[in-house]
Amino acid sequence: MKSPKRSTFVTINYGRTRFKQILLTNNMKNSLLIMFFSVISILISCQSNAPYPEAMQQAERYISQYPDSAFHYLDSLHSSIGNEPLETRMYYGMLVTKARDKMYIEHTSDSLMKEVVRFYELYGDDDKLMEACYYLGSVYRDMKDAPRAITAFQQAAKVGKNSRRYDILGRIYGQTGTLFAYQLLYEDAMKSYRNAYTCYLMQKEEAGLVYSLRNQGRMHESLARPDSAEYYYKAAYKKALETGNQQIVDDISVEFGKIYLNLGKPDSAKIIFSGVTDLKDDAIYLNGLGMIYQLTSQPDSARFYFLQALQEQRPSQSIYLKSAVNKALATLEAEKGNYYSAFSYAQESLKLRDSIKKITRTEAIGKINALYNYRLTEEQNVQLVKENKTKNRLLISAAICMAAIIYSCFRYVKKQKRIAREQEKRLADLKNEQYKNSQAHVLENEKEISKLELLQQSEGDEDKLTPQIELLKASNQEIQLAQKKKEIVERILKKSDIYQLFHQAPYRQDISVTAANWVKLQEIIDKTYDGFTKRLYVLCPKISEHELYICYLIKIQIQVKDIAKLLNRSASAISNSRVRLYKKIYREEGNPEMLDKFIIDL
Repeated sequence: MKSPKRSTFVTINYGRTRFKQILLTNNMKNSLLIMFFSVISILISCQSNAPYPEAMQQAERYISQYPDSAFHYLDSLHSSIGNEPLETRMYYGMLVTKARDKMYIEHTSDSLMKEVVRFYELYGDDDKLMEACYYLGSVYRDMKDAPRAITAFQQAAKVGKNSRRYDILGRIYGQTGTLFAYQLLYEDAMKSYRNAYTCYLMQKEEAGLVYSLRNQGRMHESLARPDSAEYYYKAAYKKALETGNQQIVDDISVEFGKIYLNLGKPDSAKIIFSGVTDLKDDAIYLNGLGMIYQLTSQPDSARFYFLQALQEQRPSQSIYLKSAVNKALATLEAEKGNYYSAFSYAQESLKLRDSIKKITRTEAIGKINALYNYRLTEEQNVQLVKENKTKNRLLISAAICMAAIIYSCFRYVKKQKRIAREQEKRLADLKNEQYKNSQAHVLENEKEISKLELLQQSEGDEDKLTPQIELLKASNQEIQLAQKKKEIVERILKKSDIYQLFHQAPYRQDISVTAANWVKLQEIIDKTYDGFTKRLYVLCPKISEHELYICYLIKIQIQVKDIAKLLNRSASAISNSRVRLYKKIYREEGNPEMLDKFIIDL
C-alpha cells in the first residue's frame, strides 16, 4: 500500500504557520485566542461521527490472531480510503503497519508512521499515539536504526504511563529491552524486561509472562550470573507448562536445557529436553543433546547428534552454532585418535570463526558502532571501536591457541599410544617368560615327548627324533631345577628374621617396623626373586613408595588386613591402592585380586 499523500496535512501545517505569524504581529491575548480556535478547528476537521468502514472494523477484530485475514480486509479499502476523514486514514495507516508487523513483513520506510505519529500528537488520543509510537519504533527496528527505535519506544512508554493498555505497554518494554540487549546494555535491558513482566502481569497474559521471565534469564546469563539465569529460566519453564501451549514449552525448553548444560548439569538438561515435542529437527535442540552425551562420556551418541545438528537447513542453525558443533566434533575425534578427522573439524570451526569475525566486524562498524547510543558520547563510540579491534585480535589469538592445543593433544595422544604399545610388549614378554618356566610348560613338553616317542616307534628311526626328545627333556629338567631352586630360596626367605618380623608385627605391640626393616625386606625379596624391585619399576616407572611397600607385603603373602595395620591404613584404602596400581600397569580396569596374582607371579 502507498503512503497517504502529504497534502492531507495542508490544513494542519497552514494552521501552524498562520499561528506563528499572528504571534509575531499581535499581542499575547490575541495570539492565545487564535491558537485556541485553531486547535478547535483542527479537532473538528479530524473527527467524524461516522463509524470506521466495515472492512476496517473486521480488520480490528482479526488483526491480533489472524493478521493475514486483517491485511486482506485492509487491502480491500486501498482504492477508497482516500475519501475517508483524516483520522480514519491515519488509523487505517497504523492498522496496515500493525498487520505487516504481526505477519513479520519487514518494514522498509518510516514515512507513513511518522505521519501517523504527528497526527496523533495533535489529535490527542493517548492510547492511539502510544500505539503509533510503538509501530514507528518497530519500523526503525527493522531498518536497523536502533537509536530512533529506542527514542520511539521510550516516547510510547511515556505517553502510555497512565494507560491500561498493558498488552501494548508490555510489547513496548519488551522491544526496548531487546534493542538494549542488542547494544550489550544488559542492565538497561533487564529493567525494560522487568517492566514488561509487570505489564503482562496486569494484563494476565501468560505467554508474555513466560517470555519476559526468559528474557531476564538471558540477561543474567549475559552478565555471567548463572544462578540468577537458572532461577528465571526455571520460573519461565514452570509458567510455560501452566499455559498448556506446547510451542511455548518447546521454545523455553531448548534454551533452559542449554543453561543446565552450561552449568554442568547434563542430567537436568536431559529431563528438560525430554519434554520437547515439536523441535526435534531444531539445530539448537540437537546440539543440546550432543552436549549432554558429551558431558556424560557417551561420545558415539554425542557425535551422532552433533552431525544431525550440522545437516543443511536445520531450523535455528547459525554460523555460531556450526562453529561450536565443529569444535565439539574435533574434540571427540581427537579423543578417539582420529586425528585427521579432528583436524578437519577444527579447521572448519576456525574457518567459521573467521567468518564470524568478519560478520562481527561488519556489524560492529556498519551497524552497531554506527548507531548512536543515547548514553554514550562520540568519544566513547571511538573507544568501542578500539575495544572491538582488541576483541578481533583476541579471537585470532584464541584460534592460534586452539590450533596449538589440538597439535599438543595430537602429540600427547601419539606418545601415550607409543607408551601403551611398549607396555603391552613388556607384559607379553613377561607372560611368555613366566610360561616357559611354569609347570604347564613342563606338561606340554611331556605331551610332545610322548607324541615324538610314538612317532619314533612307528617309523623305526630313532636317530631322527632323538635330538628333539632329548632337547625337550633337558628343557623340563631346567624348569624343574629352577622351580626347585625357587622353592629352596623361598624357604630360606620364610625362615629369615625380617620375614618373621613383618609377619609378627601386626599382632605384637613390642615390634615396630622401621625404615631399615623395609630396606632389609627389599634386599631379601630382590635376592629371592631375581631383582623383583627393578623388574617392577620397568613395568611401572611411576610406582609410589606406598604402592611399592604394598607389593613387598603381597610378595611375602601377608593378608590385606595385616597390610593395612603395617601401613596404618584401612583395608578399603589398601584395596583401592591395589586397583589403582593394576590400572597403572595394565592401563585398564581390574580388581585387587588381579594385582595380587600379578605380584605373586612376578
